[in-house]
Amino acid sequence: MDDIEQLIANLRTVYASLAFLRQVEGPELLVAGRAEQTRQQKDAMLIAYRQLESSIDELGQQVEEERQRMDVALQQYGDPEKLR
Repeated sequence: MDDIEQLIANLRTVYASLAFLRQVEGPELLVAGRAEQTRQQKDAMLIAYRQLESSIDELGQQVEEERQRMDVALQQYGDPEKLR
């Protein structure tokens, strides 16, 4: 799976987990297996969210590096008068 597919999968996991967890009410946790299912859903959401945070941080670094590289290139080559 490439980076963007993993990012999308993590977003889907977080949103699906949030939707599930929002529907859980306290007394529901007494139903057999429901507490474990809720724990697993919460854990999956937190793992996916942490991966999203890491991906966003990496993407931010790449964006900043490209912005700086383009600033240098534009300063050096962006003015047609400087090319003469």
